[in-house]
Amino acid sequence: MSLSLGVADLALLASNVGGAITQSARLGALYTLAVALLVTGCAVAGLVCFRWAPLGALRRIWSVQSLGMVVATVVLLPITAGRPLPDAYGLTWVSELAVLGGCAAVLGWQGRITWVLVVGLEAALFAVALVAGPYGWAGRAFGDAARQLFFVTFFTAVAAALVRAGRALDAAAASAAAEAGAFAEADAKRAARRRTEMLVHDTVLVALLAYATNPDRQDTASQAAVAVRALEQPPAVEDELGAVEPREFAWQLQSLTTSFDATITFSYEALPAAAVAGVEADAHAATTTAPATTTAPATATATATASSTAPATAAATATAAIPAEVALRITEAVSEAVRNSLRHAGAAASRQVRASVSPDAISVVVLDDGAGFDPERVPATRLGVRRGIVERMRSLPGGSAEIRTTQDYGTAVLIGWRRP
Repeated sequence: MSLSLGVADLALLASNVGGAITQSARLGALYTLAVALLVTGCAVAGLVCFRWAPLGALRRIWSVQSLGMVVATVVLLPITAGRPLPDAYGLTWVSELAVLGGCAAVLGWQGRITWVLVVGLEAALFAVALVAGPYGWAGRAFGDAARQLFFVTFFTAVAAALVRAGRALDAAAASAAAEAGAFAEADAKRAARRRTEMLVHDTVLVALLAYATNPDRQDTASQAAVAVRALEQPPAVEDELGAVEPREFAWQLQSLTTSFDATITFSYEALPAAAVAGVEADAHAATTTAPATTTAPATATATATASSTAPATAAATATAAIPAEVALRITEAVSEAVRNSLRHAGAAASRQVRASVSPDAISVVVLDDGAGFDPERVPATRLGVRRGIVERMRSLPGGSAEIRTTQDYGTAVLIGWRRP
């Protein structure tokens, strides 16, 4: 609004330069110069300051112009009294600028004082029309005054409507920002609570279980130390973690898997971006065979195969790293799946972890041929499958998790992610 009014000031003043020069002999050079400086000064100040000045400073600029235009119009009365302008002049050139005073009043003042100034300006215009024309009320000046009054009223009302609409828009934006902030705060609290639950489950409960079931006190102490370090460590921030290269992430999964049990078979396939379309299909095929027929080697093995036959295409992504949050969530979910298998599948069960890794998609399948379970009979208080795997992955954009299990025929946990 300040920009628009500043431009309008200069444009309207320029269009009345001829009238100002012609009427300066009758109205006075000092008066003409003062009005020109008033309009020009406020216009330039508004144009220079509208980007960085606070709202209060802009209001003061336009309040000066609105009051100045009222004073300039009122001063015309004694100047023109007894010495009316020739009929060819019509209304004075200053009266042609009255519309600027009305708009400036809207920007400079708030409430009823705005319209008090506008009414005072219009009354002064009528008075000038009465005394400035050579024929009084019947002269041409009166017709010009009526025209100016229409424009003053119209543009002042438009300016007031725009200001009101701007205030309503600001209020709506502030309300939306407040709602977004409240939602973000609530979402952050839910995420923190979920992370705390998972932290307690993944570390504290594991340490307590080790203490209750494992006669090896050294291992129990080690689990307890891990839990204490996890509780003391501040929550990880994605920017601090950093992205992970696909092959490096696969190595991390391998190290994680064999750290749980050296007899678990781990295999992965490092796929280029062009070959990620078949990741989900490969994961599905990996679970179509009965887990009971799987044989695990006596020692840990890890095989890495690079799909060199997949051609590079224009569809291949330019991003070659896996986001840190994705790597963290998948690592946590795989850890929970392996822990659950070691805890519930039975001592005689064999286990496999198969991973397909690319910059745009990851699929990890955790298989065992153990006891299996009925997902419907898992108590609500058990957080491992429900929170530790399924909700953890599904809350990640592009993440997915599925549990396939049959009583006495083993379990397959499918953990996946595709770049949104």
